[in-house]
Amino acid sequence: MEWISVEDRLPEAAQQVAVLRINKTWDRGEYAPLYFAGSPAWYLPEGPLPSDSVTHWMPIPEPPTDNDCS
Repeated sequence: MEWISVEDRLPEAAQQVAVLRINKTWDRGEYAPLYFAGSPAWYLPEGPLPSDSVTHWMPIPEPPTDNDCS
């Protein structure tokens, strides 16, 4: 999978994705278009980040099935 620039498109609201911050660290998070006082934000485990703190995102792949692990 490839990273998707937030300038190209954003994920669906509340979709869990991998989020790449401006400091090149990444985590799991979701995009909230109207998170706080009508402003968009990214919600990560440590809390919300302003929308300009994230540069890229990508879908999280499905985990392997039992058949894939045998």
